[in-house]
Amino acid sequence: MKKFVAILLCLVMVLAIVACKKTETKTEEPKAEAGSSKLQVVNLVNGNLGDKSFFDSAESGMVALKNAGLVDYRTIEMGTDESTWKNYVEEVAASKKYDIIVCGTWQMPDNLIPVAQKYPDQLFIIYDTEVKVDDKYLPNVASIQYNQNDMGYLVGVYAALLETKSDLKGLNDQKILGFVGGEDSPVICDFLVGYIEGAQSIDPEIKVDWRWIGNYIDSALGKEIGAAEIEAGADIIWGVGGNAGTGAVEACYEKGMYFIGTCSYLGLAEDGVGIATAGNFAKQSKDIQDAVNAVKDKILSGEVKVDTAFDPNFDYYALMNAVKAGN
Repeated sequence: MKKFVAILLCLVMVLAIVACKKTETKTEEPKAEAGSSKLQVVNLVNGNLGDKSFFDSAESGMVALKNAGLVDYRTIEMGTDESTWKNYVEEVAASKKYDIIVCGTWQMPDNLIPVAQKYPDQLFIIYDTEVKVDDKYLPNVASIQYNQNDMGYLVGVYAALLETKSDLKGLNDQKILGFVGGEDSPVICDFLVGYIEGAQSIDPEIKVDWRWIGNYIDSALGKEIGAAEIEAGADIIWGVGGNAGTGAVEACYEKGMYFIGTCSYLGLAEDGVGIATAGNFAKQSKDIQDAVNAVKDKILSGEVKVDTAFDPNFDYYALMNAVKAGN
């Protein structure tokens, strides 16, 4: 499902707040045409569009909201120089042109927090992370997070079933799955935690060759890492590396192996994460499809609890290292 659903929900909720503020503060200049309820939104991309991941998804959400007549928006691509990001946030907040400032990813809270505190009447939305100060949410910042560990569990189950119970051509006799991650961060590790636990629920002997690209843009390095994992015995690779992960797709294609892409937003209960049930999934045996769907039901019911890298009491690196291929 699409991340813009989450942004839409937040924007709709904020719409009511903005409407109230506009009627209470009569001295403010109107930010939209008279009689219009459109929100004025700026979408700050801490990088560039074309990542085939979070940024492109958020941009699709903005387009959908604009087409629905809910917002007028501007997207600013801030580039990859992290030292400039806070200045961008401060500049758009100081302009007072926008009802809502949208940004995302775990790299942005330190840039957002001081600005949000300086401009308490400015509303912000941040996705794929949360903003807290002294363990308390800021009243003018809405945080959107996703249960990527639940989705990872389903992907791990599916990959392990393909590895052990399918008749896919080209699979070797080693029980090794691959994982190509963008960066070593809690968010990406959360994908990996679910992937490992899901795979090992099918076969505890399965190992996972997990490696980091170090960014989300270097597709050449992603291809190199994917090829190295295949060389080490992985025949099914899950890529969680944005545009950099597309390199691993090329490696799998060239070497006749299998790649699983990523699309993860909100949680299973919201129908916001999962695996695509069309395409190649629909070509698998009914036993495999039923097994994956049964696990999804167990996660929804609470029968299966997936660990998360965001639990401070959970040593996720101990899990990752225990199944690391080659150990």
